[in-house]
Amino acid sequence: MRSRSSISISKNVMIIKEDASDNAPRFLSDGYDFHVSESSITGQKVGQMEVEDADERDRGQLTFRLIGPGSELFAVSGGTISVACPTALPCLDREETDAYHLLAVATDRGGLNSAPASLRIFIADRNDNGPTIHLTRNEIRISDGKFVRPFAVKVRDADISPFNVNDISSGGNASTFISLERIRNDLYVARLSSLPIAGNYQLEIIARDPTGINIPSMAIVDVYVLNTITKAHFKRARYERTINSEKLHKGNPLVQPEFEGASVESIRFITLRNDPGWLMIDEYSGNLFVGDVPSDGVTSGKYDISIAAVNRTSGRVLAETIFSLTVLSGSRMITVFQQKLFTKVFRKDPALMHVSMSILSPDDKSSVMIVRESILAIDEKLHKVSIDKSAISFASGNAILEVKKLQNVRSIEFRMAATENPNDTALVVVYLSSDPEEVAARNRELSRPKFIHPWRTDLNIITIKLAEETPEGYTVLSLPAYNPLTGERIKDVQLSGDMAPFFTVDGETGDVKVLHPLDYETIEPQKRKFDMLLTAGEEPYEAVARLRVELLDMDDNPPKMETLGIADLNNLTVAENSRPGTVLFELHISDADYLNGKRDVFKYTLSGEGSANFQVKEVNDTVAVIVSPAADLDHEKAKTLFISLKVEDSGGNSDSAAAVVTIIDINDNAPIFVPRQYKSEAVENWPIGTVLTMVYAEDRDDEDNGRVEYSLTANDGHYFEVDKDSGLVRTARPLIGLARAQPYELIVTATDKGVPALSATAIISVRIVESTSLSRPGDDKEIHIFEPPVDFILNLDENIPANQRVYTVQARIGGFNDQFEREVKYSITAVDNVTDGGWFGIDSSSGDVFTLQQLDYEQQSAITLRVTAQNALLPEKIASRLLRIRINDLDDNQPSFGEIDGSVHRVFSISETGEGTTEMMATLHADDADDPPYDSVYYYLLPTCSNRDGKFTIDKETGVITVTDYTLLQNDEYHLCAFASAYDLPAPPEIAFDNKNDSMIAFTVEAKSLKMAETLKGLPKIKFNNNTIITFGEEIYTPIPIRIDVNDELSPINYHLNSVTFIPSESSSASTEKLDYFAVDPSSGDVRIDPALADHAEGVFSLHIDAMQKSTRTSIADLITSVHNVKSSSMLKFIFDQEANLLSLNLDDFKTRLNSALNIDSSIAQISVVIGMPHSHSDSFKNRSSVCFHALRGDVILSQESAILALSATLNPLPLSSLFTYLLRRMELNGRRKRQSKATFNLKKKDIRELTKMVWNTVKFRSGKPEWRSSSHPRQ
Repeated sequence: MRSRSSISISKNVMIIKEDASDNAPRFLSDGYDFHVSESSITGQKVGQMEVEDADERDRGQLTFRLIGPGSELFAVSGGTISVACPTALPCLDREETDAYHLLAVATDRGGLNSAPASLRIFIADRNDNGPTIHLTRNEIRISDGKFVRPFAVKVRDADISPFNVNDISSGGNASTFISLERIRNDLYVARLSSLPIAGNYQLEIIARDPTGINIPSMAIVDVYVLNTITKAHFKRARYERTINSEKLHKGNPLVQPEFEGASVESIRFITLRNDPGWLMIDEYSGNLFVGDVPSDGVTSGKYDISIAAVNRTSGRVLAETIFSLTVLSGSRMITVFQQKLFTKVFRKDPALMHVSMSILSPDDKSSVMIVRESILAIDEKLHKVSIDKSAISFASGNAILEVKKLQNVRSIEFRMAATENPNDTALVVVYLSSDPEEVAARNRELSRPKFIHPWRTDLNIITIKLAEETPEGYTVLSLPAYNPLTGERIKDVQLSGDMAPFFTVDGETGDVKVLHPLDYETIEPQKRKFDMLLTAGEEPYEAVARLRVELLDMDDNPPKMETLGIADLNNLTVAENSRPGTVLFELHISDADYLNGKRDVFKYTLSGEGSANFQVKEVNDTVAVIVSPAADLDHEKAKTLFISLKVEDSGGNSDSAAAVVTIIDINDNAPIFVPRQYKSEAVENWPIGTVLTMVYAEDRDDEDNGRVEYSLTANDGHYFEVDKDSGLVRTARPLIGLARAQPYELIVTATDKGVPALSATAIISVRIVESTSLSRPGDDKEIHIFEPPVDFILNLDENIPANQRVYTVQARIGGFNDQFEREVKYSITAVDNVTDGGWFGIDSSSGDVFTLQQLDYEQQSAITLRVTAQNALLPEKIASRLLRIRINDLDDNQPSFGEIDGSVHRVFSISETGEGTTEMMATLHADDADDPPYDSVYYYLLPTCSNRDGKFTIDKETGVITVTDYTLLQNDEYHLCAFASAYDLPAPPEIAFDNKNDSMIAFTVEAKSLKMAETLKGLPKIKFNNNTIITFGEEIYTPIPIRIDVNDELSPINYHLNSVTFIPSESSSASTEKLDYFAVDPSSGDVRIDPALADHAEGVFSLHIDAMQKSTRTSIADLITSVHNVKSSSMLKFIFDQEANLLSLNLDDFKTRLNSALNIDSSIAQISVVIGMPHSHSDSFKNRSSVCFHALRGDVILSQESAILALSATLNPLPLSSLFTYLLRRMELNGRRKRQSKATFNLKKKDIRELTKMVWNTVKFRSGKPEWRSSSHPRQ
């Protein structure tokens, strides 16, 4: 019997186990503290909160919310907190709120909430508040040369240090005699810099922010000078005159200065400095005239002459002014003779026929003549004799004398004159002697300088009494010296002596003047009387005058006040109602004029605002300012007092000290209700929480002393309650059945928080009426909604904060007037509770529609609500209408480069292509979440990184980065930062890089070098162990040093590269090129790799290095280092569901387990994997990382296709399941995903062929311009 054939059918079924949301998310920290600037705008990153969820399906799918006051100003996305202002302008104000205390809650897809984490956001200050000026009074009055009442200026700035420091300046006509003295950063006191004339003035006070960001503050103060007390002075500080040189004739007046404050009889006028020598001054009137004008004229130019008024008795300079004279045209007559006197001695010699002396230089062709009438000859007996006038002649610039015609003549003199200008003359004196040296010596003796009176040859000591502190420029003595033979003034005058450096002498005038004022108290006693020598001429024919100066003490030092203890006069405090005698501050009084036990009698004066509350108590040299018996120190009347203490000695010298006194508040004022009684009416059917009235009590004290809390007493049944802070009185229980004609009385108590606490009470009368009394029988009770109208659309801007009223719904009960609208109750519901719910609420009594959370166009652009109005007395009477709301988009999002792992540093490379511009292989891309036209993005390179020299540029609209000129690059690496802005800025902003700001990104530019470094010095050295495998891929462009690790005890050691072998990769052929890509430093063992290796075929290089002991030349070790030259096309990539920093901690263990799994299958036991460094992976999923790797069979590098076949067959056996401990997600090609499968690595051969084609079309992105938006990867 034939058996029936069996038929079976099978089918593969894939069962996928999905994770459920059964674990609540958890914050990694219980609390977070962040800081953000108050200038931050929407999108500015505040901080990052770390949260974990054990459920795989919830990773990256968590939602966050912030709870607490001010939470609407911030937004959370993926744990990142950012600023969310209602508009595009900054909304954080440190002066209003310096810190936000919030709670953060994370919710997963299953609706499980995390435990809340506390969040503190501190607002950092910026300079956004300008200064404001506050004055102690609005006017200044000056009498008898002092302020009638002290005047102070306080500059307030709401910012904190260092942004609250401002500059203050003064202007107006009163600023010439009033200055502002800073006594602390924000407080200035007015001082008199000079004595003004009686009259009315104005003082302009301007406070400016030094940065110029904020608007200056200005105040104008009226100044009234009631009388004049002035010192002697010139009416003008400077007089000016311009004159042509032709009008400079002797006697012509030039200027008449005006002098005030002293009688003409007591002073004389002098030219103090810079007298050109051709001016003269009337010592009684001060008029300045033209004096003896030089024969050669006056040079054009500007002359500044100092004119002084000097006391005739003491010689003290009282005042000084400047006369500025400008001489124009300067028609100057040139003199022929270089000097006015020519003298010479000739020896009488019978053999001489002629003698001559030079008058003019050889090249001077000026025409001169001998004035024959001026010839005068003297014989040996000193008698005048007549001579032949022809004995004197002039030729070739020389005066010639015929000696034979002058036999009996001892001396002869004559005058010579210029032919064109007879007034231009010179005197010639000739001596004829048998001993000319003796004649010359006698002439020099006769020319010995002499000083004018009171100096005498036999009495050359001149006594001078000089008062201390005599000002600079004061003329102590005028003692000019002259040549008695010619009458000329001696200009070579010197002053010597120990005290000479304090004086100066004018050689032109002989005036000895004070150079540095002398202080009697600071000079040693033995030097208060001293001698100085005034010397004219040269040794041995000089003249000496001894000046004996006695320094006189004057009462010129004001008394000094020093604070005792640690009191700060600018920050004194005193409690209000302090007892009389309470010490405010103490000062020590001293006077330098009264030393060595001598004392002066001082006069004390207290002035200023509130000075009547204090008095001065003097004990020896100590002064105390104490509270007076008549003091009225009340913090509520004046919180700050400005007082001034002036001390004056018997000489009229004074000193003053200003004090700022703050009156400390005490709890001396009880709260006061305003008004004292309150009346209110309530309907018995009003709901719980209805506000009846608001009570208010004010307390004049400050801080806790004036902080009031409210409470209710006589509140039987507790039907009412009061908010302890606001004073709002509400219903606490239903009032049904309490209606009556007689009102209820509640007693409210206001209590301050002072110690001891003070309180006050007020009465609240509440009348409760029946609800039925508000309706009339027979009226229509239907509800009619008239706001919003039918088809009405409410347009609102996004970012409107929570609790903001945006609209009012209005309805009426038919037949009733407006007073019965209180019987209408409103409610609101969302048409689609998922999308429209949670955005708006409504006040059931008023119909006001308000926001429940901040509106966000990006979350919800349109919302439809149903509003309902109901008759509170007849609930069956109801009406409803749709309220459509459209949310308008605003420019409230900043561009973002997306979710970028901060641990990943982007690296781009550029190659040298010759001269000119080289375009970088990089394009930046950022997105703006706003809709057009608010989604513009502009790119800038931040100069605060390393691009101030402009080597790199970026196209602000495309984000393409270029290098201006490759030849200008000096370094192998450049670290740059980019900033994406929503605004088209004129220049890159000067801001620092912030790696937490999504609008900023940092990257490195590597410059390829095509030449091997010729020297090993200065290059980086990286230490590797022996037998290290180095992967040299296409992305490595700089030489890599390798230090051989040997025993230091064997040093010194020489290293030598013996040989290099090469094994080509599976996809390469054997190379016949020289393997000269490597060099070894004989001393250090550093191995250098030529970057040209990147152009060699793929494969493994084995470097055999001998290490020999230097002294014995004995081989110590044979060191081997393998260098894998791998192209991107041979690399693969592992993708992990783990952050890069966590993966790096477990990478070594992962490598060990992977190689162990590979060794299980004998067919692929020779397969090994070389893994690179972990990096963050750009993916739609967050927190992923990747590692690049290549595979080898033995020492042969496998191609991508061979590696995929080997690894996909290996990654499925059971032992490899342990790799999923590391959240291994998938394997993909380097630069493009291979598969999207989550749980398998199986690939068919046809899939491999198709994928390989696709890969060859995509891996070329290295030579193109990858965008970060795609899959540009950092160096592996």
